Formats: sequence, structure tokens, C-alpha cells
Amino acid sequence: MKTAVIQVTEAGAQVAQVVCQETGGMLVPRSDLGRHWADVEAVVFIGAMGICVRTIAPLLTDKHTDPAVVCISSDGSHVISVVSGHVGGANQLAGQLAAALPGAEAVVTTQSDTQGLWALDTLAQRYGWTAEVEGATMNDAIFRFVGKEPVALLIETCDAGSDYLQRTCPPHVRRIQSESEVDTASDRLLIAVTPRQIHSSVPVLQYVPKTLCLGIGLAHQAEPAEAILRQIMQCVADSGWLWQGVRTVATIDVKRDEPVVKLLQSQGFDVQFYTADQLAAVPVPTPSDVVASHVGTPSVSEAAAILAADGGPLVVSKKKGEKFTVAVASLPLMQEVGSGHGFIEIVGAGPGDPDLISVRGRRMLERADLILYAGSLVPRELTLCAKPEAVVRSSASMSLEEQCALMKEYYDRGCFIVRLHTGDPCIFGAIQEQMAYFDAHHMHYHITPYPNAVRPSS
Repeated sequence: MKTAVIQVTEAGAQVAQVVCQETGGMLVPRSDLGRHWADVEAVVFIGAMGICVRTIAPLLTDKHTDPAVVCISSDGSHVISVVSGHVGGANQLAGQLAAALPGAEAVVTTQSDTQGLWALDTLAQRYGWTAEVEGATMNDAIFRFVGKEPVALLIETCDAGSDYLQRTCPPHVRRIQSESEVDTASDRLLIAVTPRQIHSSVPVLQYVPKTLCLGIGLAHQAEPAEAILRQIMQCVADSGWLWQGVRTVATIDVKRDEPVVKLLQSQGFDVQFYTADQLAAVPVPTPSDVVASHVGTPSVSEAAAILAADGGPLVVSKKKGEKFTVAVASLPLMQEVGSGHGFIEIVGAGPGDPDLISVRGRRMLERADLILYAGSLVPRELTLCAKPEAVVRSSASMSLEEQCALMKEYYDRGCFIVRLHTGDPCIFGAIQEQMAYFDAHHMHYHITPYPNAVRPSS
């Protein structure tokens, strides 16, 4: 049983039936709630709020362990989130039940919801991040944020969560490119979304996305596995990265039965294996003839990390331990943090109608620091969704060299750049010369095609 439904009086019988159908819950006598409290995810009372509060008061311990509690009036007109609104999901459940009950209104009182602000204590769970707080508690961070005190926001990854934060950034939150830009005199909190270690003199709420791919090389039957894994973790930490940000571990297939590999798998890590031929085909900064003579490829750790990251850049080149080597790469859509480099998104504008651009394309335009659009073919109206501080330039009067120079200038400053092209970049070749420039200068980019790219072309 995931939901306990408490029907206080017969007047609430019809509402209780709807709640049980909607949640898959079961009716539980109010006197028995204590026996079920630790086993259920949600409790729904149907009756007076006072009875609800008096019943649950002796059972409450902590919002991180208490079930969500919702109270519904006997006539079903009001659905009230009582406790564990964010972490337990009571706010969401109240909205769900209000939608299922004709004419019902959800009542949510948490300040972030009433003001349309981020629910800081649920973002990590929502986007698969890990939350770390330094210099304060989570409640302190929430208090400063919902109190609209000045907050600095540092985002060093590209995923659904970072897109959401940038699209919905409230006025009292200021975007920065580095923690060195934190104003210690005015900023009351730094919110950072990055797998990199962050150090600041103001309290930090850090969300760690899983965007790092670890490549490891191992001596034959290297043991003790626990000690070696601790050393690998220390290498990652000494290089300025957080272990919580590791998404995947990769190595050569002949190491499939190594004790360290087995240990990683037992801890829930996704471990990927590549053949010597696959690894040998990857250019790396520190190849080894010795490694090649033993396993048939000049690189294991660096090449495996790059392959696991779908070609993403190395953020930590090969480090050597007594019985292992380790390297770290990031997923391609993560900006190269700590290196001063940015990222380029090539967006297909199709026929140029602002209403027809893809959802992802529009989100990229909304978060761009520089938008360079093909002005002779793409209407400027497509760029009106840009954030106020973005630089928007038409390439109509610019030579290829000038376009590339402008993008490289912003790229080297760590900015996010959108190159907005007419049609679809995956089909038409106008972007090829610029992509060749990006490749030649080791600039990382990605293509967001026009939605109709899947249609046949002649």
C-alpha cells in the first residue's frame, strides 16, 4: 500500500472512492494510521483539517522521511497540502487530486509555490542531480532564496534542469560565469550546477549533475579492490571534480572480470567495455607504447573515457596510480568548465517562421550568450526570445572569417553560442565550412535540426 486514505465521516465516502481510484490507495481506520505511517508514501485525510492535524502530530519526525499528507474537505471542494509539500510530494498530490475531483481547488501554501519560485529541495530529485550544501543548511538556502535575497547562479552543464533554471530565472538571481564573480558584499547565496568542486566565501547550494565519464586502466587482478577504488576517487577529487558527478565507468573488455570492475558494478555503476580496436581508433593526448604492447591499444583510460562520453572532451588527462590509470571526460553537451571554453549549438530554423522552430531550438535561443543568425534568410523575430543580456548579430554582412572569429571570441570566454541557420543543417551544406573551422580549432558543438528533418528530401 502506497497511499493510506482516512475517511473521517460518511460525508466523505464519495470523495474517498475517487481518491482510492486515483491513487490506488486503501481505506485505513484513523486509529490504525500509526501502524502504517512508516510504510506509506502518502496519507490522504477526508474531513476537517483539525482532525487531520491532531492525528498526525504525534507521528511527525522529519520532512525527509514523513509521508506526504493531504487533507480534503468532505465535499471535495478543497484539497490542502499539509506536510512534506516538496520532498514528500504533497503539493503535487494535491494538484493531482484536485484535478480528479470536479470543481476542487488545490491549496498550497509553501512560499516558493505561491511566488512561482524554484523548489530548491526537490530540484535534485527532479533532474537526477545530487545536492550539496556548504556554509549553510538546505533550509537556510531556501529561506534566503524565497526571501528574494541576492543570489548568484553558476551553470556549467547543459541538461533539462539547467535549461529550466535559465528559462525561469527570477529577478533576484544573477547569472555568473565563474565563482570569482560572486559579490561577497551583496550575494547571500551561490547556486551552482556543476560536477566541479566549488569554493566560495558565501554559502553554496550545489547541484551535481551526472555528466562525467570515467575511463580506467587496471593491472592484472589488481587488489585490494576497495583500496584501489578509494585511490581512484582521490585522483578525481584532487583534479577538482566531484565523484557524485560520475555517470559511467569504462575500460577495455579484457578487464571485465577484474575485482575493481566487479566492485564498481556492485555499487550500481554503469560499467562499459570497449575492444582494443575501438580504443585504438580514438586520438588521445598521452598514448603509451607499453600499454599498446600489452593490450593492443596505446590508450585505455583516456580512450575509454572519450568513448563513454560520446566523444566529449577530456577534463582530466590520464593520471597514474600504482595499479591503475584514470581519466575523465564530460558529455558533449557540457561546456568545458574550468578551461575558459564555451559551446556552440547549431540550430535549424526551417522556413524561418518563429512559431515553427523546435522546442529545443527555442530553448537554446533563450539561454544563448551570443546568437549569430543568417540575417539574409532568417527573420530577426526568431531571436526575440533571447535573454536581455545576450548579444544578437546578423551574419548577412559578415564574411565567413568574421563569423568564425566572432564565435571563437565568445567561445574562448566560456559562452554559450547559437548559430541560427535557415533550413536544416543536417541536410543542407551551408554550415559545413564553419563546422570544419570548429573541428580545426577543437571547438565543441552540437546540431539541433529543424523538426521536419526526418521527412524525405529529394
